[in-house]
Amino acid sequence: MLKVKRKVSGKHENDIIVNIPCCYANNLYNKVKEHFTGQIAYQKKYIYIENRKVLEWAYDAETMQNEYNHVSVTRNIGLINITLDEFVYIIKKINNERYKI
Repeated sequence: MLKVKRKVSGKHENDIIVNIPCCYANNLYNKVKEHFTGQIAYQKKYIYIENRKVLEWAYDAETMQNEYNHVSVTRNIGLINITLDEFVYIIKKINNERYKI
């Protein structure tokens, strides 16, 4: 199942803007990533690790007390030069095209 969420901080059912029940969701996710190259920006998580322990992390490096020493790219995205409605429409279109013969 591919779910596109509205917010990055919470995991609430009302945050889901697209819920496509499908097998091979990773396949769909990869096709979506390919299509939107240059139109999506991946969220980064800045982490301060010492002795293999995460001591601090933030989505904004400027808010950290320590200087981060690791960056993790999350699956959360932001849209660039495309509206949310256009994004959802294209995701649905990509999914439908996967089943055309």
